[in-house]
Amino acid sequence: ADPPAPKPALFSLASATVVAVGALGMIEYSVTMPSMAQYVEELGQSKVFYGYAMGSFSAVRLVFMPIFGIWSDRRPMLEPFLASVVLSIVGNLLYGMAYGVNNPWLIMIGRMMVGAGAANATLTMSYITRVTEAETRTKAIAMLNGINLMGIVIGPATTALVNGINFKLSGAFVFNRLSNPGFFMVALLVLLFFLILATFSEPPPLDPVASALVAPGELAADVESDLAGTDHEASLLRSSSSSVTSPYMNGAVPSPALALDDLQEPTLDRSATAGLSSSRCRAAYRMIVDNCLWIHFVVSFCSNFVLCELEVGLPALTGPEFGWGTLDNSFMYAVIGILVALTMVMVMLLSQYVSDRAFIGFGLLGNVVALVVACFSLRDPQPSFTMFIVVCLILIASCPMTGAPNMGLYTKRLQEDEDANAQLGLYIGFLQAVNGLSRTVAPLYAGYALTDMSDHLAVYSGPLVVALISSLVFWAYYGRFKTKGLV
Repeated sequence: ADPPAPKPALFSLASATVVAVGALGMIEYSVTMPSMAQYVEELGQSKVFYGYAMGSFSAVRLVFMPIFGIWSDRRPMLEPFLASVVLSIVGNLLYGMAYGVNNPWLIMIGRMMVGAGAANATLTMSYITRVTEAETRTKAIAMLNGINLMGIVIGPATTALVNGINFKLSGAFVFNRLSNPGFFMVALLVLLFFLILATFSEPPPLDPVASALVAPGELAADVESDLAGTDHEASLLRSSSSSVTSPYMNGAVPSPALALDDLQEPTLDRSATAGLSSSRCRAAYRMIVDNCLWIHFVVSFCSNFVLCELEVGLPALTGPEFGWGTLDNSFMYAVIGILVALTMVMVMLLSQYVSDRAFIGFGLLGNVVALVVACFSLRDPQPSFTMFIVVCLILIASCPMTGAPNMGLYTKRLQEDEDANAQLGLYIGFLQAVNGLSRTVAPLYAGYALTDMSDHLAVYSGPLVVALISSLVFWAYYGRFKTKGLV
């Protein structure tokens, strides 16, 4: 047998490309969010429609995350990466065209397709998990998230750039400060597509039996049956001496150029693995419940809900409260990105000395304290600017303090179980799907909370309830929230 292929280095060109995928998502966020509320209103829709448009992004992202997770477990990871970029290109193109055709529903449809593409967060996390060791994973994830957030930091520069473009090509292609974010992202994503083709290297394979490749024509049906929990017979793929070596067998890792073109139709050895993946989702459910992995889902839901509700609400609040415009909001998101990145650096540096559980506990406590203060001091339509900044600073520092440690601890616990480790992409997809659920519910709630601009209590009380529930669950199950060894 051939020796196992070495892992791509964390600081390799391939890993940098994976980081670029996440960073580009943050750039998309930084150029779209400051003007999206105004874009929707310009086309005659309300804040409720704005909330639905934001929620549709996360809802579709929620659906596609486990699909991409299963896909990456069973096929070369290059395939779902490229598919996600194509979805994002089409979605951003529709978003940009909405102004020219005067159709706000193109904003909705475009955001849904971009949401499907953004499900590649599952792929980036799975990639980093496969190329790092358990001891350094929290540090690596914190580093990944911190670099991704640099996309927000350059937000003012990109916003100033797209705001300065104003011309018309045809009826559908009108370039202005509202539609430009979509067209700008199309150009960047096309470049990213070719960068992935040129530089991507497959991470180390999962267990060759539990994560065996399926034929391309069988992938969609297999994903559907996996998600539905339908019993089906697993297949072990083997290559004959005249066929190209499978990238997930014998440790061989294909080059990007060969990953799509040189895979031949596999043959099946059903006798070797009959019943291998029967009731796969039911087994995953038992794994999650019996080992209290669901606590990670609660913590992740809380931190994402609080941060997302704040993100959606801020542009709608800062205008009437402080008179801020699109560029002002872009600077605000840049500051948020810098602070989050600094928090990530702190987590990265202290991860060898502070346990993941301690980070998560401090983060949840910070959320509760900040939101209690907000409910009492920021409900007035003209709140204190100082208190507004203090609350935002605490929330911005607290939410990332739970994110990377929670994901790091979750993957460490999964890798203690042989079966779970063989389906790591699927399990990471579950957690990312919970993130998607929270980011679906939060914009919908924000749209409701912003309907009454005379009293902002609802903007902060909803996240407070979520943070309190998450904190209670965390402390109630604190003893189970750990690896079998030291956390």
